[in-house]
Amino acid sequence: MRSAKIKLNVSDAVNSTEVNVDFKGDAKTDSQAFALSGKNYILTVSELQPYPVSTQTPNIEDYKVNVTIEKK
Repeated sequence: MRSAKIKLNVSDAVNSTEVNVDFKGDAKTDSQAFALSGKNYILTVSELQPYPVSTQTPNIEDYKVNVTIEKK
C-alpha cells in the first residue's frame, strides 16, 4: 500500500497549529480533526501529486496537495 505523511501548518489571524495527515488515497481516511483558536475543524486531503511511489523521492517543490478545511 502506498501512502504519504503530510505535515501542514494551518493558521488564522492569531494562532497556528500543525496538522498531520496520513494520505492513502482513501476519501474515508484522508482527513484529520484539529482545533484552532478554540474552534474545531476537519482538514481533508483530496489529492497529492505526484502520487507516492516507494522507488522515487521527488523534490519537495514538486509536490502539490489539494486540501479542504471545514468547521466541525
